[in-house]
Amino acid sequence: MENNYLLIECRSFSPLIAAVDEVLKSTNLNFITYKRYGSAYNTAVFNGKHSSCLNGREIAVETVKNICQQIPSQNIIKAGVSRLISTKVINSPDKNIIDFFFSKDTRIGKFKTNKLKEQNYDSLLFLDSRGLIALITAADQLTDDFPLEIIDCKKMGSGRLTLILAGKIDVLKLASAAAKEIIIKQGKYIGSSLIANVDQQIVMSL
Repeated sequence: MENNYLLIECRSFSPLIAAVDEVLKSTNLNFITYKRYGSAYNTAVFNGKHSSCLNGREIAVETVKNICQQIPSQNIIKAGVSRLISTKVINSPDKNIIDFFFSKDTRIGKFKTNKLKEQNYDSLLFLDSRGLIALITAADQLTDDFPLEIIDCKKMGSGRLTLILAGKIDVLKLASAAAKEIIIKQGKYIGSSLIANVDQQIVMSL
């Protein structure tokens, strides 16, 4: 199976499902799953060849666009609820990144808590964004470029998400700056915060 992923993010569920249907009918991509993370925010993920991912992205964009054009102009949905938020083709990401964001349970767990202690990661970075694709893109890049660990991704409501990472404070400062640039390109960057020398009880509670 090709290690390339297509991510499609929509406001409203029905346009996303229509896009998924058209992509499956028109490409050889494998549909993995979708995730709802807000009152109207939904993200679907596919796996397959890079060329198929690019083709699928074009099909998804056109499908959602056509649906929006059919909605009466006086309908408030046309103002944003049915619109396409973002699309992204990620080439050869760490499969654990995809599993993390689309699994039912993303809590840190005892094993990773022990691992953090072994690595002496003593600080936390919180990245706030509106849009799941932005955080997936950031997480994939940050885990490649910096020695850090993903802790959790919290739903804050209305499409807002908080990605939590652990590491050394100096590393997390650099990661925070890099993440801001990535998220701005892919979604809506809300903010970030750092906690140095975090109490382990906080880590265990996440």
